[in-house]
Amino acid sequence: MKVIDEVVEEPVGGAHRDPRRAAELLKESLVRNLTEIRDVPVDELIGKRYEKFRILNRYDEI
Repeated sequence: MKVIDEVVEEPVGGAHRDPRRAAELLKESLVRNLTEIRDVPVDELIGKRYEKFRILNRYDEI
């Protein structure tokens, strides 16, 4: 359904065992993703988000 853009991996043993590494991995993901959209106009971002979630409301009739 393409609801999730990225899954942030947990450190070995889980985030509760290494919260510092979990925070680093989350930061890396956030920085990477925000860098990709930094220069995209706000109205375009809103339009893309609207279309993305609008598709989730569609269903096939039998």
